[in-house]
Order: sequence, then C-alpha cells, then structure tokens
Amino acid sequence: MAAAVRDVGIGKFSGSLLRTKVLAGGTADPFDHYEPLVGIARSGKVDRVIAFLLMRGGGRFDHASDHQYPLLRQRINELQQACTIGIHPSYESSQDVNILEEDIARLGKITAGPLKVSRQHFLRWHFPNTLRELIEVGVNEDHTLGFSDRPGFRAGTCTPFPWYDLAREEETTLMLWPFATMDSALHDRMGMGPEDAARTMMAVSDAVRAVKGTYVTVWHDRFLSGHDTWRGWPEALHTVVEHARP
Repeated sequence: MAAAVRDVGIGKFSGSLLRTKVLAGGTADPFDHYEPLVGIARSGKVDRVIAFLLMRGGGRFDHASDHQYPLLRQRINELQQACTIGIHPSYESSQDVNILEEDIARLGKITAGPLKVSRQHFLRWHFPNTLRELIEVGVNEDHTLGFSDRPGFRAGTCTPFPWYDLAREEETTLMLWPFATMDSALHDRMGMGPEDAARTMMAVSDAVRAVKGTYVTVWHDRFLSGHDTWRGWPEALHTVVEHARP
C-alpha cells in the first residue's frame, strides 16, 4: 500500500490503481509470471536454469514476499519441478552468518531438500569471509562473480573454477560460476533497451563460444514479467537463448 501511495505522489496513477486491484484480488499480479521460465527450463535449449529466491523482506534492500505466504510457497514448488532452486542470501547475510543460515533454513523448509547453490543479493560479499561461510552452511556453488554495471568477465574467465583460499593456501569445495551478462546492468546502468541488450548479450555469448566456455546470464523477475517498463524483455531473453544455445 505504501508503494501505491508513492505512485500517486509521483503521478503514476495507473500503477497505484493496479497495485490496489492486485492487493484486493481483483486482477492478477503481472509479476507472478513464471511459466515462460519453466518453459525455457524444459525446452532443452539451455543446459540449466537456476531460480535464486530471496527469503527476506521488510528492509531497505530486501523486498521479498513473506516466506510463509501460501502462493509464494506454491510458486517455489512449481519452479522446483523444472529448475534448480538456489538461495539468494539477503543484503546483510554477507556480514552475519546467522542471517545466512536463517535464509537457507526458510527456503529449505519449502523445498524439503538441501540448498547447494547461491548468488548474493546485490552481488554483495565480504571477501573471503562470505565464501568461507557459504562453505560452512553446505553451499558448493556460487554465482555472484560478475559485474553489476556492464557485461564482461570479472574473473577473466567464462569457465567455472574452484575457489582457492589464498590466506589458508587450500583449494575449497566451492565452485565459482562467473556470469557474463545481467539484464539490470545493461538497462539500469548502461541505459539499454531490450533490443540493444539482446545484441550485446549475443555478442558476449559468441565470445564465450569461441573459447568453448560456459555462457551464464542473469535475469530478474521484473524483466521477465514484460510488464510496463519491461515490455520487450522476455522476447529479448528468448532471442538470446536461441542464439546462444549449444
């Protein structure tokens, strides 16, 4: 409701009306739109789809729905049938391992299984402590390594590799999967629309293919909704998938 009031304050009356209708049960939530993602996962056009789920809301940077909300739990169970489920540790989790453990426990109660895959919210971690803590709670695969403001290869590679703890001089069990492109980096930071973003992503996927690497791209649910500001982005995703498919 606070967001609906904010929309009125900035003159976005249609947004306020839509929020009110959704909350009153008068229309479907345009962001509750995961069928295309499940369809891609089942299409065989990609090696893998991972759904990273945030289990904490109510903070300045964490805006997830209540993890006990029945419809959210239902959607997670539906995603689990086709996708790998990963934890999206909340903003403060990188500074407090107890928060990380609680986030994982909340999602684990819904999925009824161990959670081995992670990507930090806002790509926020404290090196090397966050990585060590992920290992301690049973995570063996992390997808945080990438840029939030541009495409590219933050680790200088497009091939997954085991994290080596230099301070302890040991190779760990945590595999780091670098991602090369992210929708919000191209849109929010570089000002690209869906067509330009798709062309950029395809060019990056070509560079990855040239060295026989693994092309990993990150997408957010607001872009996948295709609603309002995000019109054209689902089509961009499908274009990229068709171009980059093995």
